[in-house]
Amino acid sequence: MSPYPSGYSVLVRIPAKATTCSDEGDHSSERSDGRRLSAGSMSSTPVLLDDIGYLQQDREEMEVLFTFLAERYERKSVLITSNLVFSQWDQIFKNPMTTAAAIDRLVHHAVILEMTGPSQRSPAAAHAKSNTEVESA
Repeated sequence: MSPYPSGYSVLVRIPAKATTCSDEGDHSSERSDGRRLSAGSMSSTPVLLDDIGYLQQDREEMEVLFTFLAERYERKSVLITSNLVFSQWDQIFKNPMTTAAAIDRLVHHAVILEMTGPSQRSPAAAHAKSNTEVESA
């Protein structure tokens, strides 16, 4: 079962080194894995940035992310998942002013869903680990 509603397009971006994209103009960007992301292909598509802050990015990559968010601000939908609370986002943007500006744009008009409780992945990981230990015994 897909987590995305039937009939909707969602562009999912999982953090990767040198992921760059722009929503303005008619150019495309090349990712470190060689794939290209055309700005035109995401003109009205919501973008999901999954696990932002999970991988450390360099300053240049975070500037690209900030520019991307600024370009989409009040124009198009962006969905973000992160294990970091906003007070820890300076780890993402590396600069307090950029961090504040990014958060300001994101929370203005935002619906924030804060998930609490045990991880949904932890029970499956524990089960897989216990099965591996039993098999090797």
